[in-house]
Amino acid sequence: MWKQKVHKLLALLLAVLLLSQAAAFQTVAFAAESDATPELKDGETVIIPANATKEETADILYGALVVNKDEVSADGLDWQYECQGKTILGTWGNRSFGSIDGFETQTGSLIKTTYTHPALSENANGSYRVKLNGMDESSAVTICKYDKNPSSITLKENVTVGLKYNDDLSINYADLYEAIWKEVVEATTPDELTLADVTITYVSEKLKIHVPLEGNSIYPGVNIGDYTIHISFDGNDTYAATSAETTVSFTDSRLVSTVVFKEGASITYNMDPEVMKQDLFDNAIDWDASILPDTLCVEDLTMEYASGEAFGVTIWTPIEGNSITSQMGAGEQQVRISYRGNAEYRPVTAENSLTVNKATVKVTVNSTSIYPDESVPEGFVTLDPNDPAIDIYTIYAGLTSSAEACVYVQLPARLTDSAALKILDPIVAAFSDGKTLTEMMQEGMTVGELRELLSGLVDALNTAAENPIGSAALAGLGIDAEALSQLLTLMDKLPGIADDIRVCFGTPNKAGVYTVIAVTSNKNYETAYGMGVLLVKVRVAGVKLVWNQSISKLTVEEAAEADFGATVTYNGEPVADQSNVHYLYSGVTSSLKPYSSTTTAPTEPGRYVVTVVTLGGSYQAAPLTRSFQITK
Repeated sequence: MWKQKVHKLLALLLAVLLLSQAAAFQTVAFAAESDATPELKDGETVIIPANATKEETADILYGALVVNKDEVSADGLDWQYECQGKTILGTWGNRSFGSIDGFETQTGSLIKTTYTHPALSENANGSYRVKLNGMDESSAVTICKYDKNPSSITLKENVTVGLKYNDDLSINYADLYEAIWKEVVEATTPDELTLADVTITYVSEKLKIHVPLEGNSIYPGVNIGDYTIHISFDGNDTYAATSAETTVSFTDSRLVSTVVFKEGASITYNMDPEVMKQDLFDNAIDWDASILPDTLCVEDLTMEYASGEAFGVTIWTPIEGNSITSQMGAGEQQVRISYRGNAEYRPVTAENSLTVNKATVKVTVNSTSIYPDESVPEGFVTLDPNDPAIDIYTIYAGLTSSAEACVYVQLPARLTDSAALKILDPIVAAFSDGKTLTEMMQEGMTVGELRELLSGLVDALNTAAENPIGSAALAGLGIDAEALSQLLTLMDKLPGIADDIRVCFGTPNKAGVYTVIAVTSNKNYETAYGMGVLLVKVRVAGVKLVWNQSISKLTVEEAAEADFGATVTYNGEPVADQSNVHYLYSGVTSSLKPYSSTTTAPTEPGRYVVTVVTLGGSYQAAPLTRSFQITK
């Protein structure tokens, strides 16, 4: 009986304990209509917009953290989270659990410090502990809270991107942005991101500044080479901002251009450099082996030649020359051809040795006639091509109207000016017993001495090792050994030109018939010669003999001082050469002795006649006769 009472008492106590626990559990805000306990999961990423209300935040936490939603309703769940509070002074501290809608806490017994804890939706993105009100803190779960969905940009590593170019050879940066987005970006979150949603820049090496791909006023645009590329997304209403970096190697994506020269290529010199360029274009480039656009023309290429060297560096000069260096000439030349490229082909430069052959020139002596006081007409000697750089050596050899052998030598004008003579005089003096060219021109020379002069110049040109300074100076003047040798050969073929015949410099000024030989000289042309005739006619019209003194009757004393001569004049002016004036004096002295002389005028008393005539020479006048008497 007693045992039954004890069992009933224990049963009653157990029922009271269970009822008291159920009542206590109801004070915790669990689901009123269910006895199930919410099970929370840990480590979830939770998106809580910054402007979310308490109810919206609670719904989000329910959906993200409660595992057994089929047993537990969201209604009545009172959520708390752990965070630091902020004092009125702006200091942070007193990490505590409280309402997800924000709460206040206090510390201190005598001096109270109040901490304000913001709502979870207003707090910074980051990691927080979350629990239900009444749940032990040790049962709290950790969430990663964001106010937006996290975004990401995944970039490939060690990527090579080919640069695109415009027709003006500038980089096409619009295409480059497209290429980077297509070839460098591996994945994005959200995956619907496009190039328009991001910003692509490169990072400057030193200051790590983000620079547009096309550059700005301070930094240049990207070019061939390695760059750190930065791609950023500023976010939107749903997704947070993000960025990523990787190294990209930019290369030239255009076709590799090549210029291949023909084996043993050669062109011919031309006074027009544009013709030489076209010749190079047509005949020096192996177009079948070269990789170049089909539409190329001469103007698309830069053509240069090696004109010298300075400090071990080759000096490249345009084919046409410049203000310092002349046009490329004949001989073995090193040439360089460059193509600047276009939107499809890369630039290229190629060098090669090249033979520039001497051009041919035709020289013509246009036979003509002049008077002694006239110059040889312009066009007497003509060239084809008429290159002003070609020197002409002209020899006039013939007989004067007085039957005298005569030789004239006309040197190129630029070799007889003062500057050229300063160079030539010491060189000539070295092989002519100290006699300079200036002295030879002033004093005259014989044909034999002329031959020695020409031979000496040829030797000086051909012996550069022995006389490098003189040879270089002669070459600098454009004197060509081949031309001088040709001139010597032609002189030897002229009939009747003995070594003792005097040579005059210039053009003939004595009446006569002359064989004319013109020889060209220029390092860029084959030596050529032409032959013709120059007739220097005798002047008759306007030529008169004029007595030097009026004489009729004079004493012996006056006869001794008298001038019985006559002067040849042309148009009233005495001519320079009076050597063709001849006299015949005849008569009878007062002692009845006959007198006759062609050289000496009479001085004894008597009656005389003098006849003056012009024989040979360049001016012919009618004879002049007068009689005179000498008295005691």
